[in-house]
Amino acid sequence: MPEKKLRELVENLHKELSSTPSVDRESRELLEQLTADIDQLTARDEAGAGHRSTVLEEIDQATVRFESEHPRLAMLLGSIADTLAKLGI
Repeated sequence: MPEKKLRELVENLHKELSSTPSVDRESRELLEQLTADIDQLTARDEAGAGHRSTVLEEIDQATVRFESEHPRLAMLLGSIADTLAKLGI
């Protein structure tokens, strides 16, 4: 169940990103890299703990970064972090 929710959240993040033209190039690239990292984490169970913690830290930093200007993106990132935690990632 959490895996399905995670896929939905990542899909929603992609949709939100594509429909939010005010996101600058650097932020857009950051979000695209985060979604790629999330996909990689969920596709491979053997991802190292160091990589997992780095991705979670990057998600937390991005959440804080987007809170004021892009609250919907921040909310989606927070939900993704929560779901990853429920999956034990």
